[in-house]
Amino acid sequence: MVGKVCISLETCNSTNYFLRERSTAEALLNGTVAYTWNQTAGRGQRGRTWVANPGQGLAFSVLLMPPAQEASGQYLLNMVVALAAAGALEEVAGLDVQIKWPNDLIWRDRKLVGILIEAQLSGSRVAKVVVGIGINVHQTSFPAELPDAVSLHQATGGRIDGDALVPALCAHLEQRYRMLLGGQYQTIERDYKRKLYALGEVRQFEANGRHFCGTLSGVDRQGRLLVSDQGEVRAWVHGEITWV
Repeated sequence: MVGKVCISLETCNSTNYFLRERSTAEALLNGTVAYTWNQTAGRGQRGRTWVANPGQGLAFSVLLMPPAQEASGQYLLNMVVALAAAGALEEVAGLDVQIKWPNDLIWRDRKLVGILIEAQLSGSRVAKVVVGIGINVHQTSFPAELPDAVSLHQATGGRIDGDALVPALCAHLEQRYRMLLGGQYQTIERDYKRKLYALGEVRQFEANGRHFCGTLSGVDRQGRLLVSDQGEVRAWVHGEITWV
């Protein structure tokens, strides 16, 4: 299903935008993929810009139409996408990456992949979702404002086949998405927790203007970060708490 229709774009402002607008204008198959190596106006979470030089970063998006999925359980889809991207990188580049809440893949404390999921709701249910995955592939340097970024080229010493990424992403998304459709929620949550960055570690956070140290306990099905602070486990929504 995923990638049965695969659209390669020479250049594009945003692959997420392309699929969102295209799916509004015409009927697209569930699992339609669009990708480019030259995205000119990529976006990340909360309106941030996704920076990639032409030919050096892969922008990959897929249209999904999950049947009867409640919006309250949407983070399970986030888990599926993050696990699929991690699996694809392990297959293609041999890298053991971790998932940093809420939407990044990390290699040795540095950001390698960003994920943006945009859902269109019909009442309380998800009608369709456009999933965007941005991967730093061939970059050898990054702007000063991105000190924690890293590329596959840097992580592997240049031993990376960029052309293998799209089919690997399609295959792993297919596998993980079918697990979601099959109701294998506990397996998804278990695998996600195993990949979760800083799980069980004491880290610094900021919330409501207060800096504090807390132990990362996990992420619940609603996508809230669970942090133990002074013996009390609190659930934080994205935007309420930040890493320091």
